[in-house]
Amino acid sequence: MTLKDDEVVGMLLIRRDSTVLTVNEDGIGKRTEVSEFPLQKRGGLGTLAVPSGDESSPIVSVLEVMEADEVMVVTAGGQVSRAAADSVPVQGRRTQGKVIVRVSSGDRVVEVTRAEGRGGGPARDLAGLDAEGQLDLLDLD
Repeated sequence: MTLKDDEVVGMLLIRRDSTVLTVNEDGIGKRTEVSEFPLQKRGGLGTLAVPSGDESSPIVSVLEVMEADEVMVVTAGGQVSRAAADSVPVQGRRTQGKVIVRVSSGDRVVEVTRAEGRGGGPARDLAGLDAEGQLDLLDLD
């Protein structure tokens, strides 16, 4: 595969009615309908999922998510945020996305993972803050 000033961040084998979640280092993310990605055959050069430019930060994660899923976002500084996948806006491939987690200056998103189903915990905004504006850290109990 020959890439022209781009690099592969992830590949997905989609097997269900879902959306593709992309998140960059600055906490900007979006969900995109699978139908917006054309099928690729052997020798295909891939498909651009997010417009690139001088001011865009690198994509950290590309995940398949269902509306009932939750996503966990982790920063290099140890901030952990959880949000319902359906709270992340669905946007086209040619858009940058919206802030889904607030990242402190000097910090960056390093990992995003999917958790199936709803955890049943208190409601959070897109940045993982509860009604009092407090970040709920991952409860490992």
